[in-house]
Amino acid sequence: MRYLIDGYNLLHAMGVLTGRVGPHGLEKARLALLGRLLALHADDPGRVTVVFDAANAPPGAERELEHEGVHVLFA
Repeated sequence: MRYLIDGYNLLHAMGVLTGRVGPHGLEKARLALLGRLLALHADDPGRVTVVFDAANAPPGAERELEHEGVHVLFA
């Protein structure tokens, strides 16, 4: 089974993103989410795609990348 996850909505639902975040808060929150997903899907992280919906990818990041096997998109 494949998993398609709306990253920012999940972070909000988990209570990780509430209100304003510090200078690197979004990056830390994204990495924490990806770490949790990797722990849950260590046997086959390639089944997971996480979409972070924002105007642009974070500075220096590609719009599409792999994070330890998890497919990440910035849409």
